[in-house]
Amino acid sequence: MVIGLGNVLKFSDNHNFFESVAEAIVEIQQLYINPIEEIPLNFGEETTVELNDLFYNPNGSNVTVSLTNNSNPQSLTADVENNILSLTALDIIGYPTLTLHGVSGNLEKDYNLKIRILDPDPITTNYVYEIGDSPEQEPFPYNTENPYYNTLLDLGWSSFIVTETGLLQSLNIDCMWRSFEHFETGALWLRSPSGLEHIIFQPEENGYTNIDFDLADFYAEPVPGEWQLYITDTEGNGGHEILGVEFEFEIIDDNNDVNSEVVSTNLDLIAYPNPFNPSTTISFSNTNSQELTQIEVYNLKGQKIKTLVNEKFPAGQHSVVWNGRNDNNKPASSGIYFYKMKTGKYHETKKMILMK
Repeated sequence: MVIGLGNVLKFSDNHNFFESVAEAIVEIQQLYINPIEEIPLNFGEETTVELNDLFYNPNGSNVTVSLTNNSNPQSLTADVENNILSLTALDIIGYPTLTLHGVSGNLEKDYNLKIRILDPDPITTNYVYEIGDSPEQEPFPYNTENPYYNTLLDLGWSSFIVTETGLLQSLNIDCMWRSFEHFETGALWLRSPSGLEHIIFQPEENGYTNIDFDLADFYAEPVPGEWQLYITDTEGNGGHEILGVEFEFEIIDDNNDVNSEVVSTNLDLIAYPNPFNPSTTISFSNTNSQELTQIEVYNLKGQKIKTLVNEKFPAGQHSVVWNGRNDNNKPASSGIYFYKMKTGKYHETKKMILMK
């Protein structure tokens, strides 16, 4: 490997020659990253991403990229072949992280890529939670009543319970931050019921700062449970406070998810085998012979591709076979499909996989 003179000289002022060479080699012998922006995908959408430029080896050698982890395979399928990342969004909403591993010779590096799965037309409801003020503070050295490293651990502030159910479409915080001095020591944190935790604000100056923004890092988080909001101070003196804290949760309604089961009675709906090739038998039951029963098959884009049943049945157990073809008698491609049954006011949706 050729070591540039500049790399050696930049270390030579305070190091001997051999230490300078060693440290220059360490700096050169690593992979660098060209970050990829967060990728948005609509439910059912497929896309590919070129990864040849994600990792960079300074000596010009090629870098091979592989996928080592998918944080939520239920909401996203991901695969890497020949440095091409293929993605399919399987769920209405999600925020999975993919770990991509680059290797070039004896050099390797990981990169975490965020994928945001969107519902293009969600049904949402907004709820406001008023948290109030954090414990009152005074400037150092007079802040003897409520000093802290962490307001949650040291002062019991603050946690609150959200009772609404569903996934988070957006979350807004509105409050006033105040740092008496040493603003650089303070930070505001938020932790979700699932344990997801982020610094949501760090002041850039002493005095008052208005906070009013959306917290995108909590997109698609399950909402119900205990949320924790707290301030930290790295010096343990406190001296930071927030006033008039208000959260607005925009929650995606539970029945907005095509994967969810809306069941008011036991329809005994099941497909077997599942996964299947080339056909599967869908069993179901009904209790009212006067009601129309419908069973339809949908693809990942929410498009109906096949009507299997649209008639009245005697009360009891029944079954129908899907041969893997659409209403035009053309073979369906491999992938995930949803079979939906409606009878009277009851309906139920389940997932099946066609594998070829």
